[in-house]
Amino acid sequence: MLDHVQISEEDIDAYLANHDDTLPEQKKPLEFDAIRRAALIGWDDLQACPGSGKTTLIATKLMILARKWRSKYQGICVLTHTNVACDEIRSRLELDADGYKLLSYPHFIGTIQEFIDRYIGLPLTRSLGFDLRLLSSDEFESEFDKIRWGKFLDRNTAKQYWFNYYLIRKKILPTAFSLTYSDDGLVVNPVFKQSFERVINFDKGGSIDDFLLKKKRQYLAKGLALYRDMYAFATFLLGKNNNLLISLRTRFPKVLVDEMQDTQKFQDELINSIFECDNVKIQRFGDPDQAIFDNMGGEEVNNTFNENDGLTILAHSHRFSVDIAKKVSNLSYSQIGEIQALAEPDDPHEHTVIVYDDDSRQQVLNVFAEIVAEHDADSHWSIIKAVGATEGQGKYISAYWGGFDRRKSIKSPRPERLFDIVCRKWWQHEEGAAKQYKLVVQGILDLLRIANVMDARSTPQRYFNINTLKSWLRDNEHYSEFRELITEWILDEQPTINQWNGQIDKLKGMLGIADSDEITNYLEHNNAIEDNEVEQATGNVFNSSNGRSIEVGTIHSVKGETHDATLVLETKNHQYDIEQLLNQIAGIDIEKKITGKRKIKFARQLYVAVSRPRHLLCLAIHNDHISEVHTCALRDEGWHILDLTCKKHKSKSVHNENIGKGAVIQNSKFSYNPRKET
Repeated sequence: MLDHVQISEEDIDAYLANHDDTLPEQKKPLEFDAIRRAALIGWDDLQACPGSGKTTLIATKLMILARKWRSKYQGICVLTHTNVACDEIRSRLELDADGYKLLSYPHFIGTIQEFIDRYIGLPLTRSLGFDLRLLSSDEFESEFDKIRWGKFLDRNTAKQYWFNYYLIRKKILPTAFSLTYSDDGLVVNPVFKQSFERVINFDKGGSIDDFLLKKKRQYLAKGLALYRDMYAFATFLLGKNNNLLISLRTRFPKVLVDEMQDTQKFQDELINSIFECDNVKIQRFGDPDQAIFDNMGGEEVNNTFNENDGLTILAHSHRFSVDIAKKVSNLSYSQIGEIQALAEPDDPHEHTVIVYDDDSRQQVLNVFAEIVAEHDADSHWSIIKAVGATEGQGKYISAYWGGFDRRKSIKSPRPERLFDIVCRKWWQHEEGAAKQYKLVVQGILDLLRIANVMDARSTPQRYFNINTLKSWLRDNEHYSEFRELITEWILDEQPTINQWNGQIDKLKGMLGIADSDEITNYLEHNNAIEDNEVEQATGNVFNSSNGRSIEVGTIHSVKGETHDATLVLETKNHQYDIEQLLNQIAGIDIEKKITGKRKIKFARQLYVAVSRPRHLLCLAIHNDHISEVHTCALRDEGWHILDLTCKKHKSKSVHNENIGKGAVIQNSKFSYNPRKET
């Protein structure tokens, strides 16, 4: 282990002095308090509250370590849960001469999935003869019918049904058809097996485990695998090859793990099995209060971090001022204590609870827009969002606005055809020529898979990846022609239909692709695509009656973001989330630990939601879910109450003075004066 690579107080001071020398005059110097300095010097796990500067802290530690790193063959390993977090860390290091060294060998900065795939999973599966295309759950489900399963005897009706019958009726979920590792070796996920046995009376002969494993091999032989499969392969290999374990520990003597709260149990256990030893220093960063991704796919959550009461606490936020900090603190499941606000004091904003009923629910977004306009008269705020926790069970986000579509995502556009990738309008989501090149080449690799064109140079034949495609093109003297075509798509204007057809004929010729209906569809030109078409396809933007645009999304979609103003919409998942946490929001019995699986889930989701805004926080709750006791307590906590329901018991005059001090009706639209409250 590189024991000489230690960070000292002098190293921190030297880094800060160098950092501050490069700052513009108006920029505030960077400072580290005692807790942050201890985190830089030591290796204790850290719980960092929203807006605490966690990424800055991690990047700083990496840059200081990089200044002292001398080994050519040992590196620092940085693991994140998402590509977004990985890119954020990389972007910080790219701007530092020493930090830039960490972006290449022998160091590694990437997601946990990428680490497992690169160093363990894919080398093993390739040695077994599988050339895998790792798929998300949705992608795998759409490819599931590539293997024929046949008919089965139904356990309830004693009739024979095609296997597809159970898939259509959601009795068996393809997304659970993953591998796991147990004492018996690699087996199909018991969750899938249980759902299979629950509806099917297995009569194919032999054991059901052997049958399912045989089916799984058929998918792997076609290159179809779930991301989850790689962890099973990795666990299997590490159990068989102790030299690999020693090699990884020697290669990476220092490890940082970001977003630790979102790691699932199987990821946590695998990371620990690799790096928990005397020869490796490992430090984890995250916030258990923001653990809203850790049980995705029904997986078990990690408890070594999220249930650890011994974490070092960083409860100082640069994002919001004290008025919002208090409201965020009340929803902390881990009872982090009162978050200390480090943000500069802002003009006082009246954080508002909007109370609605069934008749006024669809006015909530317009009312929020009026509140925003009152507080931001000069339209300086650019990020204004409304978020809800779920989309289902009849009381969901689209009940507030019928135009909401949960499938839309501004962050992750998913072009369905090659032309959509080449189209300039998609590239607002992919910054830089390198990423554009990667996006286009991936589209061509997808084309080769659709056409079932494989690399015949290997035995057995395998699907192409970026490197093998390059070498194959060179071998066939098409590489220069290929690069010219990609360069045209990146640098030139969007091709016309005639230009596109000529380019596609050239591409199919050099790749040896024959026509088919599926190929024709994937390569179709879309001459009618407009600027607003991509925006409409990828965003949920509510245009309010006063002209303010509000982006609407799920809480999961905004994690990690900072907004100017945020509205949190009450939604239902068996129970209403804001109603269930109203005691905590109103500051009632906040010393009591939040209990109950669903209530803990609600608390973590709402904690993420209310900690997004810099300036203004609003909530929307149904009037059936709030009592007079809560209303009074909310006022005591600094909330303003805007009741949209008073009109129910009043006349329908154009202007009703008795509706309430916070809302009036003018031409059937709500007008709000936040300087008044009920």
